[in-house]
Amino acid sequence: MMCFEKSILSLSSLVILYNIHSHKMKKIFKQPFLFIGLISLTFSQEIPNEFLEFQVQKLLTDAGQNWETNTLFGLPRFQSNSKTNIENSINSNSLNIRTRTGIFTKNGAIALYGFGHFSFKKHYYGYLYPRIVNDSLAFIRYSGVPRDITRGGFNSGETDLSGIGFQNDWLTLQLGRGRESWGAGNEIQLALNENSPAYDYGLLGLDFGKLRVKYIHGFLESTENDINRYITARGIEWTNRKSLLIGLSETVIYSG
Repeated sequence: MMCFEKSILSLSSLVILYNIHSHKMKKIFKQPFLFIGLISLTFSQEIPNEFLEFQVQKLLTDAGQNWETNTLFGLPRFQSNSKTNIENSINSNSLNIRTRTGIFTKNGAIALYGFGHFSFKKHYYGYLYPRIVNDSLAFIRYSGVPRDITRGGFNSGETDLSGIGFQNDWLTLQLGRGRESWGAGNEIQLALNENSPAYDYGLLGLDFGKLRVKYIHGFLESTENDINRYITARGIEWTNRKSLLIGLSETVIYSG
């Protein structure tokens, strides 16, 4: 039997987001630029925050582009871009695997990462983003535990993103490790923020055209007293897919 403690935090919010750039900025971002910016996103799912593609997607949304997939409950699902003519660049029914490795540096600290993702039969996908560092305090969102010994100069590692899922035009099911970012604007979200440490959670999303709903349930941590902390959130939003978003959400953190 699960025993619930007193520590329950509930946060509800109503957000209205209006796209003031829906007409003014369209002439600035021409189609060739959009194609270059999105082709690397088309067949991926979760995008690590450090990647240039992540920042490009946010910039385009802020400039009034891609509002047909814009949402208050996380960044747009990049698989939805396959509805465009870019999907003809590969056979979407085949198994597609893409990988990359690299290094991030910050004030002398080094992070070595690997990123891989696959898509299968257009709707099934998986992704993995592990990294190792020589200074666990230097990188935001990093939650790996440093060790007393080093290997190649690195003393800590973690899996920041990982998961498998299914997505079509109206349904998204995902199970893995990562984070959600709910709310309008950049870096001003309260409970679910893109800069939080990663946690394990499941996700259900439904898209009925102008009406969309989303639900998540995740595990945050276990304390020294064997108390587990969990997070759950649910939201509903209406959008005209051009210039207006209205959303209502509730986030609860509880222990037991």
